[in-house]
Amino acid sequence: MISTIRGKEDQVLESLNNRIQAEGLIHDFDLNANNGSAFKIFKKPTLSQKEFQKKNEGLDYKVKYVNLYPGYIFAKMHMSDEAW
Repeated sequence: MISTIRGKEDQVLESLNNRIQAEGLIHDFDLNANNGSAFKIFKKPTLSQKEFQKKNEGLDYKVKYVNLYPGYIFAKMHMSDEAW
C-alpha cells in the first residue's frame, strides 16, 4: 500500500511506472496482477442526482468513478532492497 496526496493518485501511478521502467525494477512487480499493471486504484461508479434523473428519463448520462480509498495506491510486488 502506497500513501499519497488525495486526488493525485493517477499522477503518482504514472510517475511510479516511469521510475520502475527507468531503474529496471520490472522483475520485482507482478505485472499480471491488474491487467498489465502491478498497481490498483479501487474506483466505484457513481451517478449524481442530475445524471440519475437523465438515466430515468432515458437520456444520455455520464458515470463518474470515485476512489474508494482516496490517497492510497495498492501494489503487488516483491519487497527487495532495490525496489524499496
